[in-house]
Amino acid sequence: MYVPNEAVESGDLQRGAELAGRDLWLADLAGVDLREADLRAVNLSGADLSGVDFTGATLRRACLADADLSGATLAGVDLAGADLAGADLSGASLTDADLTAARLRDTYLGDATVSGVTVSDQTDLYWTLGERETVAGLGLSESELSQRGVRVEPEPNEGESE
Repeated sequence: MYVPNEAVESGDLQRGAELAGRDLWLADLAGVDLREADLRAVNLSGADLSGVDFTGATLRRACLADADLSGATLAGVDLAGADLAGADLSGASLTDADLTAARLRDTYLGDATVSGVTVSDQTDLYWTLGERETVAGLGLSESELSQRGVRVEPEPNEGESE
């Protein structure tokens, strides 16, 4: 496990951790249990957060730009105002997550589980890419998705001629 910048003891990286405001950019936290952690305004840009369990955590106004969140569990997570631009959320679970005013510009949602999420008019979804079922979980109509610049991955064999 690699944690640059601010020293974080291995004991700090656990369920219920209090890491608000920390600078943990490029950290390798793959597979860490951060359920119910306070990660408000933390900088995790470019971090490897694959497989991390964030269930019930607070990531309000956190910077997760270009982070690898593949396979992460973000169930019930407060991501209001968070920056997830360029993040990889493939295979992640975003059930009941709060994405109010979050920035998901150019985020990849391939094969993610998205249901019961909260989005607002300020949620930036421009160039977000995901499968049809995944982006449908955002609770927006197809025309709203289109107006917001959300891209839907083509279905297998879609566009191929027989």
